Amino acid sequence: MAQNVQEMQRNSMMQMLNIGDASESLGGSQSWKVLISDTFCQEVGFPLIKVGGLRSSGVTLHLNINSERLPVLDTPTVYFVQPTPENVARIVKDVEKGFYPNIYVNFGSTAPRNLLEQLAKEVIKSGTAHKVAGIFDRYLSFTSLSPTLFTLNLPKAYEAVHSPAASDRDIQQHIEFVVDGLLSVLVTTKSMPIIRCPPGGAAEMVARRLDQRIRELLASGS
Repeated sequence: MAQNVQEMQRNSMMQMLNIGDASESLGGSQSWKVLISDTFCQEVGFPLIKVGGLRSSGVTLHLNINSERLPVLDTPTVYFVQPTPENVARIVKDVEKGFYPNIYVNFGSTAPRNLLEQLAKEVIKSGTAHKVAGIFDRYLSFTSLSPTLFTLNLPKAYEAVHSPAASDRDIQQHIEFVVDGLLSVLVTTKSMPIIRCPPGGAAEMVARRLDQRIRELLASGS
């Protein structure tokens, strides 16, 4: 039977929202929670889950991380964001201000070590490390459009890596975005790919970086 990437991504999303007893059924926790996401993760994951699905998972409030927000002092919070310096800074600011009693930080793709160290350093310095209940790499940086079709939600990636005006830094950044998305699909579907590509250019850069990331993931035992 063919894999249903849409259903597998939905299950991963629901598992992220289940912050109750791990022995409960997938997505079955009724622990009330606030959900905070950035625009990319909101567009990637939440079309899969209807408002009723969020409510049945105990989500009482769904907010954008860049919006003006008020404290919710009696409800744990689930963050679902991309691992960027801006998002980490906002999370640290929320924790320092005591917006939420405890938080679960879920990154849409692998968080670089320096960002994790920065997050740890800031919450320890402010004496709020006890409020961080967990940090997870969720590998959900793609959008499943049907059971057999997905998109990386990067409409300008091709232009960015092939533009004569693009700097090496911009090209490398977009290559990393593409690899994050492809790796997310592979982890979600528990697949091991055969990688083929034409030599030279962006395609080979993506292929080599994806191969490296897969090997690093296998070596880490994740």
